[in-house]
Amino acid sequence: MRNVIIISMLFGCMLGCIPAAAQQSADDDPFIAVAIKVTASVQVRRSDKEELAPLKKDDRLYPGDRIICGDGGYASLVFADNAVELKLYPNSDLTLQGMRTPASIIKRMFLPIGKLLTKVLGGEMEVVTPTSVASVKGTEWWTLVESANLTQIIVIEGEVKVTHRETNETVVVEAGNTAVSTSTGELEVTPSDRSDIPDQSEEPDQGTLDVQFEDGSGDTKEIHIEFEK
Repeated sequence: MRNVIIISMLFGCMLGCIPAAAQQSADDDPFIAVAIKVTASVQVRRSDKEELAPLKKDDRLYPGDRIICGDGGYASLVFADNAVELKLYPNSDLTLQGMRTPASIIKRMFLPIGKLLTKVLGGEMEVVTPTSVASVKGTEWWTLVESANLTQIIVIEGEVKVTHRETNETVVVEAGNTAVSTSTGELEVTPSDRSDIPDQSEEPDQGTLDVQFEDGSGDTKEIHIEFEK
């Protein structure tokens, strides 16, 4: 049976950051995310197509699109409404299952296998894996799915509320700790072991990204982001 991890990001101050490539209304183009960095060995299967095609930088992504990172593959995505950044690492499989409404983007992703690093400025999100349900208050965490039987959530900042769907057991995982959930009902929290945190040296040099957003007064502003390796 497939279980669900629900990731809800709650912040007192919300920042609606939109990449310049994403300045378009939902009526014009209902894309929900943009690829901002892609290496070789990354493919995308569009929801309306059977075949795979190379994913390229600046490609727009839509509900139902599936991203597959092969050996050495890496993809960094940013959502079109509030600059939620996702980093997908080698040998990972991610499907975008959300949708775009006139008011917001409903973010829902399926990660059956692989490594996903999430960094959030604001918003709500669901991440589906084979084992657990988690509510997150924080800005950075890893979701690691080694198999359908095991999910790890490693919290870097903030805290995560994790509920096992089989047993309804709930724990709150603070930064510096890891929750391990299995298909047989176990849910355990322990201090994070540095050796369990993925090595980001697999991530290529991201370079830079200019992000435009509207402040509370409706004025358009721009921030310049330099990504580290």
